[in-house]
Amino acid sequence: MCPEIQILDAILRSGIEFCKRTKIMQEVIQLNTAVDTPSYDLTALMMDDTEPDDVISVRREGRELDPSSQYDALRSEEDTETGTPYFYFLNGRKLHLIRTPNAIETLQVTIKARPAEAAITLPDELYQRYNSEVAAGAKSFLMTQANQPWTNLQQAAIYKNVFDGAIAKENVRYAKGGGSKPLRVTMHQF
Repeated sequence: MCPEIQILDAILRSGIEFCKRTKIMQEVIQLNTAVDTPSYDLTALMMDDTEPDDVISVRREGRELDPSSQYDALRSEEDTETGTPYFYFLNGRKLHLIRTPNAIETLQVTIKARPAEAAITLPDELYQRYNSEVAAGAKSFLMTQANQPWTNLQQAAIYKNVFDGAIAKENVRYAKGGGSKPLRVTMHQF
């Protein structure tokens, strides 16, 4: 009895939530810096209908820049200096480099992406790996709506557990590097 447009919206919302809580959707882009420009809009360089959710890494000639935060940048004098950037942070949709570049160079940026709210499709990998789990997330969302003929809080909780379990499974798969080896922990003595 649920209208098809609401079902499609719930599937999209479920897919976006899955991408926000995992690193299943990533993009690697080439960013050309400009002299005296510390911030760069990543959406202009990304695929259509995607947005940056986090920056996983920024590399220059094989060396990784260190992540920082806008709060550290406010306290640091390096944010106003020019030179070779060594730190970065994501501010909304913009990558901000600490030390404003004084030369043109190419950075390789790996982005944890997600579909935009206005997107009409979800990533193929999401459909291939977690088709029924994303559908379970959509069903959970729809069944928690109050005063609808399809409202069913007990069944919604079951579907929510299936959806959350798939997110946990994907996060473990990512932590293992996509392989099947067991996770290992290195003990550090204090």
